Amino acid sequence: DGGESKITLNARGNQVEMWLNRNEIRANGSMGRMDVAPVSIGGRTFVPLRFSTDNLDARAEWINSTREVVIIF
Repeated sequence: DGGESKITLNARGNQVEMWLNRNEIRANGSMGRMDVAPVSIGGRTFVPLRFSTDNLDARAEWINSTREVVIIF
């Protein structure tokens, strides 16, 4: 949502809301804080993956051999 600078993620009945350059997170209606805020660089939005997946009842796995992250639900 460009007007609010808000990022909304939905998966499997869970909702995570974050705002650019703010450490606040709303997960399923409950407010919390993150260590790192989402940012926009060069027209791309970067979000803290661990906070996102943890609050969507998923997990992020790093595969070192291919240098990629896989999100598992």
